[in-house]
Amino acid sequence: MNEIYVAGVGMTPFGKQANRSIKDLAAAALNAALDDAGARREQIEAVFYGNCVQGHMEGQDMVRGEIALREAGIERIPVVNVENACATGSTALHMAVSYVKSGACDIALAIGAEKMFSSDKALMFAAFDGAWDVHTVEKNRDLVENEYMAGQVSLVRLNEAQRDLIQQQGRLALARVALRQAWHDLRVATGEILEELGS
Repeated sequence: MNEIYVAGVGMTPFGKQANRSIKDLAAAALNAALDDAGARREQIEAVFYGNCVQGHMEGQDMVRGEIALREAGIERIPVVNVENACATGSTALHMAVSYVKSGACDIALAIGAEKMFSSDKALMFAAFDGAWDVHTVEKNRDLVENEYMAGQVSLVRLNEAQRDLIQQQGRLALARVALRQAWHDLRVATGEILEELGS
């Protein structure tokens, strides 16, 4: 098989999604992709499911995709669980394309869902504790601090910059930042950014 096509796409709006489960988010993305493709779930022959933190957040390990998608009607087909940090989504897509290209199936689904928001802030932020070499924690911290000193962009720097901005320019500047972020979130939610990218 020489040419592989992305027949449909779907996504949920970015946000805390406090009242939605990982299953709800996965089902919404699945249904949107199926609608966009004009396809039925019964046509899917394999799934590549991307997720990084549900094991940490909920204790759901090993069969994350199978559990997240079962209630949406995806079962009795191969489900490969993909975890590759910030490249998880692109890795799932690459694996789905490779699977179809190999001739193992005609229709594969690359899908992912992530729900990191929790009222337990310690749990939420601890999701990243295992995202570096846990055997060399002090060395990792030194490396990160040195990169910050070299001017690398970091959340710590952004937070310091936001505090400085608030002190220097007051609430009006903060309102401008919040408005800009809200406008960006709205554009993502309505798909304008995807249209600009030619999707």
